[in-house]
Amino acid sequence: TKSLKDQREDILELAGAGTMVHSVLHELMRSTNQTRELLINLSNETSNEKISSLLIKLESEIKTIDIRLRQFHPIGKAVRNRATEFNIFEDINVILGGYAQKFSDNDIRVYVTLDNSPEINDFKIKMVRGFLSIALENLISNSYYWLLKDKIFSSLSKSTERAIYIDVESDTRVIHFSDTGPGIDPNDRERIFDAGFSTKNSEKDGRGFGLFIA
Repeated sequence: TKSLKDQREDILELAGAGTMVHSVLHELMRSTNQTRELLINLSNETSNEKISSLLIKLESEIKTIDIRLRQFHPIGKAVRNRATEFNIFEDINVILGGYAQKFSDNDIRVYVTLDNSPEINDFKIKMVRGFLSIALENLISNSYYWLLKDKIFSSLSKSTERAIYIDVESDTRVIHFSDTGPGIDPNDRERIFDAGFSTKNSEKDGRGFGLFIA
């Protein structure tokens, strides 16, 4: 009975958070569209080439954020669980694009493959697009966190590079995700998808709901 009560509380908490996030996404999407229009107009009007190029760069970055926001939008109430057909590698690249600067600054390599081959063609799948984004965002953010833990990473082989591997298996339509970080303690493997479980140092780094939601 206690377990069911705890699960119910988790579901209610997540439902409340989902409603709040849906509202925030709606406002953010409206704001990013308006901001992009303003930046484009400003870049066209200014005669300063340096300022113009910076405005164009900022508009491009906001466009990436806007695309990422729209990936999450299908989870909203109006179109919940509506599967659509899309190229999975386009979405993977958009998500990775949001981490590009962080990866570059910290010398983290990312390898995206199809059936373990770097030669990637369009590969369309049909699912709820936002669900893929949520799962990958959580996995990538966790990998990034642990790949930066120098004390843990230094215990690994010196030849080990900081890397993330994402392979799409075409026959089974399974995504294999891994990294060269310290891995998961065998004692924790059965718990990592439990709500509220985390091995991170503080709540600021994560509250243990990411993989549970994913």
